[in-house]
Amino acid sequence: MELDDPLVALVLIDLKKSSLISSNIDMSLWDKHENFESLFSEHWMYSYEAYVNGEVSTSEKYINKSNFFKALETYSVRFYDSSLQIEIEPFESLEDEFNIKVAKAINEIKAKLKVIQEKGVNSEKIETIKELVEDLSFDENLTLGNVGYF
Repeated sequence: MELDDPLVALVLIDLKKSSLISSNIDMSLWDKHENFESLFSEHWMYSYEAYVNGEVSTSEKYINKSNFFKALETYSVRFYDSSLQIEIEPFESLEDEFNIKVAKAINEIKAKLKVIQEKGVNSEKIETIKELVEDLSFDENLTLGNVGYF
């Protein structure tokens, strides 16, 4: 399957430069967009970015033929920046955060129950609720008791 998409091509170049994929990926599908005409087509981003990053297979200086794209290059305008990375939190830290929030909620419930009990509300019901709160536990599916969160 061929996917003639400029962003796919830019990501492939990035992955190759980072040695995350084989360097012998066939780029011929996108090589045909390394020319002046492609700067004014749906492949303009690939044509421009591949050129300014030195990733074109041609020696033609096609950017110089367009005052607009030459100005973008002169001012180092980039539309794809491989130095920007998204940080992904490991699942464990999300689980820890969840557990901390639930522990805080349980402590808040206990504190409110104590205030209610001090006001003389039916202490038998309060004790039952306290016992239920004390018995809360988590399983591997991040569920609290019988109440599912995810």
